[in-house]
This record gives sequence, structure tokens and C-alpha cells, in this order.
Amino acid sequence: MKRKSSMVMGTVLAGATLTLVLTFSGFEVNADQSSSATVPQQILNATTKADHGALAKQYEAEAKNLRDKSELHKQMSEAYSKNGFLAQKQGLVAHCSRLSEKYSEAANEASELAKSERELAKN
Repeated sequence: MKRKSSMVMGTVLAGATLTLVLTFSGFEVNADQSSSATVPQQILNATTKADHGALAKQYEAEAKNLRDKSELHKQMSEAYSKNGFLAQKQGLVAHCSRLSEKYSEAANEASELAKSERELAKN
């Protein structure tokens, strides 16, 4: 029971992380070049295979962007760890490591959303 509860909590936290990242990154879907819709609007309006395909492409692009950010913060953490005691004392290594992990988790969530949208595009 405890394991199931922690899995649910992990999923909720991952979803919340992705939501925050997408919200603050200005993530928008532009399936129709003549208009720009926010992700929630695009989801609500998605009725065709092309609509779902466009959402999948956007999620894939966002996943790549998030993986790039994760790698950058991993490199920053490594660089700070070589800076010595002051960087460690200020928590910069841990800060960058946590961000790297969170961006990686969000990238995985975006990839899962893309996978789901590709499945919807098949139907």
C-alpha cells in the first residue's frame, strides 16, 4: 500500500513539475500556422489525427528542450563541484543537480505525453 501511494505521489509530482516548466517556459502549440493557441486550448480543440500529431511534435520538441536544460545544469553542477568549498557551502552543486533531475523528469513526462498523442493520432 505504501509503495502504491508513493508511486501515485511521484506521478503527481512529475505532472506538477512538467506543468510548472511548461507554464514558465511559455510553451505554446501552433498546429495551425494562422493562429497560436495555448496548450490547453489546443488539447480541447484536438479532433483530428493532424491535431494530435501536432501536439505530439510540440511535446517532443519540449522534451528535447528540457533534456538540453537538464544536461546544462548537470554540467554546471560538475563545474561548481570543481570550484571548491565555497560553491559546496552555498549549495550551488546541489541546486544544479536538483534542477538537472527535475528537468530530466519533466522531459520524460513530455515524452510520455508525445507518445500518448501519437497513439491518439493513429485512431
